[in-house]
Amino acid sequence: MSKTPAQARNHRAQLKRDGRRLAAQVPWLAIALATSLATTLQATAAQIDQIVSTAPVIRSRGPHSRVWAKMNVTTLQDGRTRTNVSTYVELGSGMHRWSVESNQWIDAEAVLEIEGNTAVGRKCAHQVTLSANANTPGSIDLLAPDAKRFRSHVLGIAFFRCRQ
Repeated sequence: MSKTPAQARNHRAQLKRDGRRLAAQVPWLAIALATSLATTLQATAAQIDQIVSTAPVIRSRGPHSRVWAKMNVTTLQDGRTRTNVSTYVELGSGMHRWSVESNQWIDAEAVLEIEGNTAVGRKCAHQVTLSANANTPGSIDLLAPDAKRFRSHVLGIAFFRCRQ
């Protein structure tokens, strides 16, 4: 059922009147809400005697994340305590590696150790062995966290200079 042009005009005029009426009321509503909130915050601040915050600590780890937690203990004037624990999750690709010795996730480190004529990276999620001569077949040996092994080597290097 469609409106006639006269009904549509009346409807638009009514919406404008309602909008003006609401706009006139909103500033007073905002002032009343702010005053009420300020009073509540002052009353709450008067009741708090002491706040003790702990340093953030790591609660749990995964291959690509860690959960940090921080505890705030508030002592009220009447002697009661209130505890609030805030947590957040830190994300990063390959942040941890699984340690078989300690049976837990530990921080990964981007470190290459030189052993003879090879460079070995064991302290990351993926373990890599790089031969000193990149031109030999199988000079790159990569062990993935799911125990899949990838062997590769450099076929060539190309340089390209673009003219402007």
